[in-house]
Amino acid sequence: MAGDRALSRGRAGGFTLAELLVVMAVIAILSAIAVPALQPTDDCSIEVRRFFSDCVRTRSLARTGWEETRLVVDTVSGRWRAEQADGTPIPGPGSGANGWRTLEQGVSFAAVPGVASLFTFQPNGRSPEAAAVTLNKGGTSWLVTLDPLSGTLTAEEQG
Repeated sequence: MAGDRALSRGRAGGFTLAELLVVMAVIAILSAIAVPALQPTDDCSIEVRRFFSDCVRTRSLARTGWEETRLVVDTVSGRWRAEQADGTPIPGPGSGANGWRTLEQGVSFAAVPGVASLFTFQPNGRSPEAAAVTLNKGGTSWLVTLDPLSGTLTAEEQG
């Protein structure tokens, strides 16, 4: 009996190392399954973020360089690039030949009727005219707009 008491005192409370390792393994497996499921898989919204970031970068270049810059959108070829007012390309992250960036396969641009698709930024960050373009893939559509008075850029999912 005295031996039984000694053994029971050694196991009083707590978890064994094996139990902790099993719990950690289960958590790791669940995390590996859950994390990819929570990441955005919508190609259209990913492309909107890329395009919108370049709009913001182009406006920032106009303000810091104190010169007009613009983001040219080629709706037919599904590409865009930042350039100076004289047409000189401004290379950026992920741009190819002559500064062009291309939409991912399946995503397309569409011009907004009655609104320019040339995003022009003056040195004060404003624009001489409104600009807008939509990005589409399947049933997903995003509208990216530039307000001329404030130079504010917006991106809104449509429908």
